[in-house]
Amino acid sequence: MYSFAVGLNLKVYKSLHLPRLIQRFSNFLNDYSLVTSARPLTKKNLLPSKFYCSFFFSNEQMKVNTAMIKDIAIKQKQESLYSFTILKKENIDRFIDAIKPLDDWKLYRMNPIAFAKDNNFSSNESIELFIHGSKVGLFDLRFNMVCPMCGGVASSHENLNQVEAKDFYCATCNASIESTLDDRVEVNFAIHPSIKKIEIDPTSNAETYLGYHFSHNFNRSPELQNYGSENLFGFKSLKSDESIDLELNPSVSNIFQLICIEKNSNVFIHYNDENAASHPHVDLLSTGFSPRKMNLSFNTKTISIHNRSKEHLAFTIITPKLDKLNSIMRDYPTKVQPYFTAKMLLNNQSFRDLYRTQDLSSDLSLNIKSLTIMFTDLRGSTEMYDRAGDILAYQLVQEHFKILMETVRKYSGTVVKTMGDAIMATFSKPEDGLLTSLEMMLKIESLNGKWRQKGYEIGLKVGIHEGSALAVVNDERLDYFGHSVNVAARVQGLAKAGEVWITDKIFSNLNVVQMLKERNLLLEKNKAILKGVGEEATVYKLTVAV
Repeated sequence: MYSFAVGLNLKVYKSLHLPRLIQRFSNFLNDYSLVTSARPLTKKNLLPSKFYCSFFFSNEQMKVNTAMIKDIAIKQKQESLYSFTILKKENIDRFIDAIKPLDDWKLYRMNPIAFAKDNNFSSNESIELFIHGSKVGLFDLRFNMVCPMCGGVASSHENLNQVEAKDFYCATCNASIESTLDDRVEVNFAIHPSIKKIEIDPTSNAETYLGYHFSHNFNRSPELQNYGSENLFGFKSLKSDESIDLELNPSVSNIFQLICIEKNSNVFIHYNDENAASHPHVDLLSTGFSPRKMNLSFNTKTISIHNRSKEHLAFTIITPKLDKLNSIMRDYPTKVQPYFTAKMLLNNQSFRDLYRTQDLSSDLSLNIKSLTIMFTDLRGSTEMYDRAGDILAYQLVQEHFKILMETVRKYSGTVVKTMGDAIMATFSKPEDGLLTSLEMMLKIESLNGKWRQKGYEIGLKVGIHEGSALAVVNDERLDYFGHSVNVAARVQGLAKAGEVWITDKIFSNLNVVQMLKERNLLLEKNKAILKGVGEEATVYKLTVAV
């Protein structure tokens, strides 16, 4: 039986008869199936200016009422999503219907790409729904640092400022991992607690613990799973300030590794020292294990572990066999299903539009191994302003911007910035950048067909390159810096109106090669010295036949 008390201010409700007042309030709550009974409270310490009532309802009603409240909450989020014109109402409805029946395991770390496949959405539709859903409070967005070897989540962050810039440590693999936004930072979405509280207790048992702290996008081979089972010596869970005496067996292995995944910490215990202390002790702190390494004699089989943190923590005990593990991972590699990465998120226009006020650190500097970078410019825009006047010229330039921005968004890219009549855009894949440029050319030609009747036209010039870059903050917005950015800008400078110039890095991409074979394009290979870059580059001029 659950209960709650309500205090009614007699000064406000003094004109009402008290029994009638209680009845009115009870009727209101009964309309929502909340109350089974109500009665006055009489306690000496209650304020005399208020009348207190207690309301009671059963356990079964509590479950029904909670479900009803959650249903109201998700309905409110659904209504909020309707306000975004970029989202289709039928997609929003299907999206909400697909989420409602999901269990906790599927709700706490959701992959938009896998969700799209399972629920008959396109990847773009699913990504847009999740990003907008996080904005209205339907989801919490997380940045997870994922180890490429074991798939373990080394750390999880709420925003980009917390993402490790250069490398991060995996306590399970005892390895330092290069931090890149391409494939090391997994972006996922968990249902917001106001909609549903996730009731998974990772400290309950080993299976739940490992399932909770490892990415579900990594499908390990049966051979690797067997290795994990065979070398899992034990699992322990400790409440705050709790201690245990851990029993080890040096005849099983002369090395044991204790791993606390939620603290991304480990301690290695080596049986190799005959003179070691007979009563070894390890503390589990808020920062992880201390000490991180211990040498023991073969006669010492008991280690005291004390959880000195304020959290309920757990850890696994394994017997690492690195040679065997490396052999299994080489012969039976883990298969990784496509997942939503931080690079893909930063290349999403909706994320930039919705989170443009996110407080990013001026020291932000994050690595991207492969970024497709596009620069555009207009031919003769200054002369057009002189000939057409400010109003007409401005109108034409704005129509051109609208075409560019809509096309960039269509192919999963984002406009990083505008510079006069030019834009800089980025994409996760070279083929997306090329598709965007080709469609831009066709749409600009269609626009010119309308404006030529008035004696005006514009010419679009495009350059595209692919390479590594740093994500940085410039003028309080997310920008990119590096050699690849400079190359892309200089390649655009080679183009004339109606031309798309691409570097050899774009041209050699297999998907781009196939695309060029299928399309009616005039292709010309060139060698060029890129101004300010100081190197000769192989570049290709593409002319769209219209």
